[in-house]
Amino acid sequence: MHAYLIIAYNDFELLKCLIRMLDYPYNDIYIHIDKKSKKFKQNDFIGITKYSKLYFIKREKVYWGGYSQVNCEINLLKSAKNRKSYSYYHLLSGADLPIKSIEEIYNFFENNLGKEFISFDVENEKNGEFLDRIKYYYPLQDIIGRRNKFFIKIQLLFIELQKKLNVNRIKNRNYIFRKGTNWFSITDNLATYILSKEEEIKSIFSKGWCVDEVFLQTLAWNSKFKENIYGDSMRLFDWNRGKPYIYREADFFELINSEKLFARKFSNSVDPKFIDTIEFYFQEKNTNK
Repeated sequence: MHAYLIIAYNDFELLKCLIRMLDYPYNDIYIHIDKKSKKFKQNDFIGITKYSKLYFIKREKVYWGGYSQVNCEINLLKSAKNRKSYSYYHLLSGADLPIKSIEEIYNFFENNLGKEFISFDVENEKNGEFLDRIKYYYPLQDIIGRRNKFFIKIQLLFIELQKKLNVNRIKNRNYIFRKGTNWFSITDNLATYILSKEEEIKSIFSKGWCVDEVFLQTLAWNSKFKENIYGDSMRLFDWNRGKPYIYREADFFELINSEKLFARKFSNSVDPKFIDTIEFYFQEKNTNK
């Protein structure tokens, strides 16, 4: 059995499409809906799956760049682990879609059982600038997100002050810190290990900035699980055309010919017909097998 952990905020028609595409006898689906979202109606999701059990966990406010993102991921892992032990735990956003049939995805992970699908941003690690995310305190991040320009300026001034005072929260931490995308597919053993380190994760990474891209990579790299890291999360992103780029109809063949298993991101406000196309294509592919 596999557990799909989904963090969603809006575009609930896209979320429904994602759930339908993940629906499979060997999958359960766990979803966190940001508490800041006012348009979510859980009753709209009743009966949406035929095979998978669907669980909505307690809603919390999640802010871009804040530790609340890490806390949300941990709560999703906890919720799944408290129900059963799964072969894999896959973290997705509500703006993701599979770009392989669900049977192909399931078989891929079963054929690579024991490997940890975590990515590392090697190029951006080289200069070490990402360490500023955890060296300094960002006390306002779980309040301001990325839209409150006034408080962002206040926080930046506070960071400059910390630099002058030589603040370094991690100077006594015996870790090699690593960075990568926060979306992952990890085994039950690694999930258990991560949850056993919850207090240590909070101690090191709370009050940091965008630490959701650092904590899992760091813990896995500094553990016995390092030897099992696949080095790729099997997610397709395009940071050259967007932040990230939103896929649309013209990208259809790029997506289905990719070696990756999932892609981010999609949007009903950009190309709703393309989302229908992707879902229909893989429905037909599953039916014809």
